Amino acid sequence: MKQLKYLFKSKFFRILSYLISLRFFYSSFKVLSSFPRELNLDGKKVLIFAPHPDDETFGCFSIIENAKLVDVVLITRGGKVDKSVSLDNSQIKQLRLTEFRKVSEYKNFNIVGDFNLEDSEIDVHELRSKILNIKWNYDYIFAPNINDNHPDHHIVTACLLDIKTKLPNSLKIFFYEVWTTFNQYDHFVEIRDLNNKLATMSLYESQTISFNYLEGICGLNKYRGLQCNRHAVEAFKLYEE
Repeated sequence: MKQLKYLFKSKFFRILSYLISLRFFYSSFKVLSSFPRELNLDGKKVLIFAPHPDDETFGCFSIIENAKLVDVVLITRGGKVDKSVSLDNSQIKQLRLTEFRKVSEYKNFNIVGDFNLEDSEIDVHELRSKILNIKWNYDYIFAPNINDNHPDHHIVTACLLDIKTKLPNSLKIFFYEVWTTFNQYDHFVEIRDLNNKLATMSLYESQTISFNYLEGICGLNKYRGLQCNRHAVEAFKLYEE
């Protein structure tokens, strides 16, 4: 018994207790730091890459709502459509461009680029050249999830990352969700009015008439909201080399 009391008072035991405490606090810090943080958009100028008309609304509605200035670059006009639509490629491209412009007026974002590349057949060299001509006066860039299973989404973001060394060092690039969701994400922005997001998505009639994007996207936003203790949010992942 005396030996046990001596052990508890010993320098070795105090050091061991200290190390165990450090380990506990380090583990707790790792858990807490892995939780998504709310992205501060106060006074921020942002640029959103939209591979097709509607991607900016589906994945970055909260950014459009909260940032100081929002510019959007449209990569393709989305000419490839469901075979049930009785319009040819040029007609559907014009229709989707009209819808995109209507949304930009409704949500007050600027269209700073209409690359008009071919849907599902993006010329990477032409895309790279056009991206390099952008004036990079922004704080944040938003592009689709690099692991998105839609080839256009992946190509756009991969091309952006490929030229990142030519961009200002201060630029932060965030990925957003459309088709393929994140396994992990580190930032979120709350959607203040989910009904308004529904109304905005509904302006893309050519897309929502054939597929129930409204229910799917808003379901994802509510699920992310549960994870972040909010009603509905959009998730984002900061690109880190």
